[in-house]
Amino acid sequence: LVGCGEDEPLLVGGPVSDLEVVARSDGRVDFREHGAASVLEGAWAEALVEVDGNPETVDTRGCGGWEPEPEPPSAAAYFAEATGAQLSCERSGVLLTWRVWRDAPHEIVVAKLGVENQTGSEVRVLRLTPLVAAGEGAGLRLGDPARLRILDNGSDVAGDVDVKLHYADEKRNAIVGALLPIESRGAVVSNWSHAIDQLDDSRAWVAGSLGVERSIPTLGTVLSEDGNLELYADNALDFDGKRLAAGASVDSEAMYFAPLTTNAQAGLESYADAMAAWLDFTPWTKRDGGRRVPNGWNSWGGGSGTGGLGTDINETNMGENLEVMARELAPFGIDYFQLDDGYQLADGDWFPRPDRFPAGMEAWSKKVKDKGLIPGLWISAFTVDDGSTLAKEHPELLADPNDNVLGGLFDPGGGKHALDLSNDAALDWLADTMSRYKDDWGMGWIKLDFAYLAFAYRPRHAPELTSVEVYKRAIRKFREVLGDDVFYLGIALMGVNYGVVDSMRVTLDTEPRWEEPDPFILLGSGGNFKSSVKSAARRYWLHDRVWENHDDLLFFRTDESQPEPQVTEEEAITLASFIGLSGSIVKFGEDLRTLTPEQIQIWRKLLPVYGPSARPLDLFTRMYPERWVLDVNGTQAGSDARWKVLGLFNWGRNWDYTANVVPEEMDDATRSYTVELSDLGLSPARDYLASEFWSESFLGVVRGSLTTSVPAHGHQVIALRESSGHPQFLGHNRQLTQGGTDLGEESWDAASRTLTLSFDLDQGSADAVPFEYRFRVYVPEGYAFASASAGQATQNGQVVTVALTPKSPGRLDLELVFDDGT
Repeated sequence: LVGCGEDEPLLVGGPVSDLEVVARSDGRVDFREHGAASVLEGAWAEALVEVDGNPETVDTRGCGGWEPEPEPPSAAAYFAEATGAQLSCERSGVLLTWRVWRDAPHEIVVAKLGVENQTGSEVRVLRLTPLVAAGEGAGLRLGDPARLRILDNGSDVAGDVDVKLHYADEKRNAIVGALLPIESRGAVVSNWSHAIDQLDDSRAWVAGSLGVERSIPTLGTVLSEDGNLELYADNALDFDGKRLAAGASVDSEAMYFAPLTTNAQAGLESYADAMAAWLDFTPWTKRDGGRRVPNGWNSWGGGSGTGGLGTDINETNMGENLEVMARELAPFGIDYFQLDDGYQLADGDWFPRPDRFPAGMEAWSKKVKDKGLIPGLWISAFTVDDGSTLAKEHPELLADPNDNVLGGLFDPGGGKHALDLSNDAALDWLADTMSRYKDDWGMGWIKLDFAYLAFAYRPRHAPELTSVEVYKRAIRKFREVLGDDVFYLGIALMGVNYGVVDSMRVTLDTEPRWEEPDPFILLGSGGNFKSSVKSAARRYWLHDRVWENHDDLLFFRTDESQPEPQVTEEEAITLASFIGLSGSIVKFGEDLRTLTPEQIQIWRKLLPVYGPSARPLDLFTRMYPERWVLDVNGTQAGSDARWKVLGLFNWGRNWDYTANVVPEEMDDATRSYTVELSDLGLSPARDYLASEFWSESFLGVVRGSLTTSVPAHGHQVIALRESSGHPQFLGHNRQLTQGGTDLGEESWDAASRTLTLSFDLDQGSADAVPFEYRFRVYVPEGYAFASASAGQATQNGQVVTVALTPKSPGRLDLELVFDDGT
């Protein structure tokens, strides 16, 4: 602690860092890089408080007397070296306590604002803002505003389903903003977090909430006349404020700021890591020494209106689908068989319909388990049909529609009520219902749908809580009953589910349509491939850090004899490749009885999911990112081999955000891509072998850059392995990463000129569609292929292909011997 003057770095304890947080004697702070101008200047904290029915803004400007903050912001080891300071001041009977920490190892700032009621009577806190920088001499300074792009994480609460990329000078839609009872400020307003990228240099900014417990945190920006961005890190205590009795207090969410970020994608990934540490929540894949990302099937299939089964499900057609899944896909890595809407008596009466599942759910669950799969169920637990037994016998559990603050935006619709989550008896009912699903029926996967429909209500039975606190209490009850071994998938707003669910669908519903009619529409269009790609790409950084992303369903609707909607096989494989590289849950959405042998083979090649997400290289320059890179750092079969997988996706009609003023539309046509290897983290001075997965083609030895063309709506998935100078594994046709899930060993013995490879092979029963493995090996100059210890070997140029169809699963040890070819 060096001092409190305007020019002295306040937080300098702990490890050396370029990040300086400057405390000012006027109750403001600056963030700057050592020896450079401020990135954020003149920021303060404030609260919007209602005293005696009159809203008033109270803030830290003009307060002095910074003092050391004795504790780090969290007990998590991640934040152990953070050093902090606090500033307290009284305004209109309200005590503000602003805490600011500088975390030198991670070059981040954490800020919180506390409010204590010292008025002697009840007050209502409407909004807490741990950081605001606006007006003369204040704001974010990130360079030329025409070259700034702002990535939101959903917007204006209701816009959470559609993630958008913005220009800095955009204006807010006044209609949506006016619907919210407590204003979240800004022209570009992002739910939960945002990222800002300066396209012309290595400057970026990432900020967001580390958790969501009682408010809707938003990051708002406004382009000011001086070319800086005003910043509002608002925490609206939606939807009716937080009531504080005399002497009571409330804290804001902990807000994260990364002022010195040099790569926006890396900054988002680091933010997600910090969030996971703050939440003290272990993602699914990191429990019990490591689990793989779940894969499964969903009976919904996009709904009956798209040619899917929809609610038309019963023991017979589900049993037939189960047989196909167990025979054709389970041996290749699929895990979960989930029934969706249609099995229940009514919303609220969560028991099986005897006309559809006469043997009951316990018997159905056993049938699925006997096939070696895990049963799952969909439930809309927070909505209740008016005609249900629950509604008739326990109307006190239903929310009063008059308490719905947002009206139609979050209305369950005609004939339904939301469950009153503020009622303790409703929580007891939820616990009993989930206990039945888990303990009596043996479900291992629960999909909680439409949870947001109970969100926007005033807490009638717990008026001391905010709507967010009430919602959070309910889903934690859900989680508590399910435990850590039942996979919990949520369909709701993103941030309010942080730290509770195992997975979130990060997109709108996907249906078997390719094109997004209007990607700029306010709340998103949904119901197509490209809308899901857009939001999934822009939320890639959450995957396998905060939860497992769910990018929704995969489809084949390529039969031209069937009615619309339809997609081509090329389009279906493009979406499948995208989801496969994203690391997302792979969930199939077709009636499995209709799959052709070719379609079965395609889906097998996504299984199992490798795990981590690929990174979109053009996240801030394309509407639908087209260039992706996945780091394969070791395999699921035990190899420590490392390589890169490059995904190129030509989404056809797209928009280029490198253009100033507005994005420029790109043609729906073949595109040529030149990818600099340095952008993939590879050395531009070394040789790499390029192997394309779907075409099973060798693209050659590349150095410096790779150039290739992709047709509209098409794809290429290219493994890039560093050239070793001797024969080496190039790739295979089994799984998208070309070895990431099944390569056990690769070794070269120079004395005997022998390449040894081992793989974990998969194969179905004798009744299944057979799968022929084709392993490809590169033979450089100076070597001549002699023999292979298994399979049928053929050579084309410098590539040897070994083909074999295993009769049973297990480990394959394959030796290839080479002669001197000089």
